[in-house]
Amino acid sequence: MDKIKKIESDIKAVKIQGATNVALAALEGIRIYVHSKKGLSGDKLYKEAIKIGDRLSKARENEPLARNAIKYMLDQLSEKKGTDVDKRILEICDEYESLIQDGKVAIVDYGTGVLKDFDVVLNHCHSSTALSILKNIAKYRKILNKNFKVVATETRPLYQGRKSAQELLEFGVDTYLIVDSACASFITDNRYIPVDAIVVGCDELLGDGAIINKVGTFSIALAAQKGVDSFYVATTLLKLDQRKSADSVNIEQRNPAEVWKDAPQGLEIINPAFEIVRSEYIKGYITEAGVLKPEDLISASKNIYPWLVK
Repeated sequence: MDKIKKIESDIKAVKIQGATNVALAALEGIRIYVHSKKGLSGDKLYKEAIKIGDRLSKARENEPLARNAIKYMLDQLSEKKGTDVDKRILEICDEYESLIQDGKVAIVDYGTGVLKDFDVVLNHCHSSTALSILKNIAKYRKILNKNFKVVATETRPLYQGRKSAQELLEFGVDTYLIVDSACASFITDNRYIPVDAIVVGCDELLGDGAIINKVGTFSIALAAQKGVDSFYVATTLLKLDQRKSADSVNIEQRNPAEVWKDAPQGLEIINPAFEIVRSEYIKGYITEAGVLKPEDLISASKNIYPWLVK
């Protein structure tokens, strides 16, 4: 249980960051529990494994990819009686992980197809899926002897964008880093580096097509609309929560010390981790089902993952 508590603590502290990594950590917590309870079977094991997975998936507010892992497990374990529940739980963890990884491969293919003709793409925060698309584009354009540049944002207050920039540099991508407050001018004013398109990840996909992503994303989407630049969201449909909409969702509030550790006494710091971008600002959702419009999200999800949309 100490290992499981450590996973939960690391998720809350954003030591484990990114929706995919949080989901994989939740699955690992379930595996650790099942392996530690050899000999236990049936409903008791099932209920405790679900309880642990549910707790890990809710360690942060806006993590539907992890929560949907539990939804998948509940669906697959509807016939849960028997002595092999432990084995089946482990199989389901592997299955869901495969769904994530297979979906990512498809998203990267579709994303490369839609973004490969752009010379400069801006990326905000640290999305493993968005970065995989950008790396694949860089590889593709290098073969064609075409230049390709990525503008990364610093992504305050935890500077996840630095991680993105370093990862892209190490892959050999021509990368630039800007402060968050420079995003609008870089997108709308071509005197610096003419940005052609934007691709961001997504922490939560809502039933009305709105997304929740790292704070700062909405201002980028606004600037993209003003600058007539294409704003794309790279996301697996496994991040969908069809019950939620832009008007009903809660946003995780982080510790003010992340913004200013030694802030003056009496100063109130508001530190939302995420913000909402409504569907009208989004050119397309790059998913494992293709590049979709908001009205196609539910039907595409139901077609690929019938258990997800009920």
